Amino acid sequence: MRPPKQPWPLLVAGTITRDDVRTPMGVNTDGLGGSATYFTLAARLFAPVSVVGTAGPDFMPAFQDAMRNTGADLRSVVQSQLATYRWHAEHDYETGTTRNERSDQGAYRGFTPVLTADQRKAKIVFLGSMEPRHQMRVLEQLEAPWLVAGDTMKLYIREQPDALARTLVAERRHVERVARRIAARRPRVVVLVARGSSDNAALFGRYALELATGVPVSMAAPSVHTLYRRKLDLESRVRKCSA
Repeated sequence: MRPPKQPWPLLVAGTITRDDVRTPMGVNTDGLGGSATYFTLAARLFAPVSVVGTAGPDFMPAFQDAMRNTGADLRSVVQSQLATYRWHAEHDYETGTTRNERSDQGAYRGFTPVLTADQRKAKIVFLGSMEPRHQMRVLEQLEAPWLVAGDTMKLYIREQPDALARTLVAERRHVERVARRIAARRPRVVVLVARGSSDNAALFGRYALELATGVPVSMAAPSVHTLYRRKLDLESRVRKCSA
């Protein structure tokens, strides 16, 4: 199947959170966060986005306000009677590490993601970082996706390794299909794009890709574009973004 000239609508299933984040630059308490929130705000610049998630009455208005004028489809964002998912973490920019992570699943404790008929037909799907059981539930409802990407975090790797492993096995065929497409293009260079603590994952990926394929791998800094407004020529390169 060839990609269309116009962007396919994107489906994201992930978290909507109420964040307490501490960094060397300061503290942000009660900030709007979550994988579904920030994927939508970024991806809507390139394609229509449909969102699957939940929030409590304490923070649903903040999420809806952030989504205003984005064109995002919020039909499958449901309000829970429970409080919004709370996330606490401390980020150290000098070492690129995150510590003291803890969460209260809140609304996601009783969450059962249900896709609409048109969402089940989605071709491009992103499973944002959330409990693996929720990711699996979304996977089970998809009919014939062209590409499924997924994300997770250290908390679930540490606390729910078996559930995460089942989700990865279910996604394996999608990963293998993408790998075949990339191999068929025979790229001369792979460019990894990551920011903050994701640099660590990208560095690991650089070694893994070079050892597995023999193709040189480079790393690009997002701030070159977002801060210094310099456009990079990445034509005929395979790009992988990590967040």
